[in-house]
Amino acid sequence: MERSEYQTMAAVETQHWWYGGMRSIAAVLLDRHYLGRDDMRILDAGGGTGGNALFLKRYGHVVALDYAADAAEHGVAHLPGRFTRGSVLDLPYADASFDLRHIV
Repeated sequence: MERSEYQTMAAVETQHWWYGGMRSIAAVLLDRHYLGRDDMRILDAGGGTGGNALFLKRYGHVVALDYAADAAEHGVAHLPGRFTRGSVLDLPYADASFDLRHIV
């Protein structure tokens, strides 16, 4: 994606109807199993600009990564010290490090 697209995404992802709708659907599915949990270790792989990581924090401790430098630049603002640039094909985490994985 173009840098300007990541800037637009970062600017609207907390208020745009599409993102809100998708997170509402995800919440219905996740709450069936994890409602009330806030202790899970969560990986947001393909984290984009970090909006989904903010949503996932309701279930526990989130770390995220994205391959695109422009996306990761925005994601770091949402998860300082816990958002990195990397590939979902070569995750920089040990096996079984997470209870929940959100891979886009």
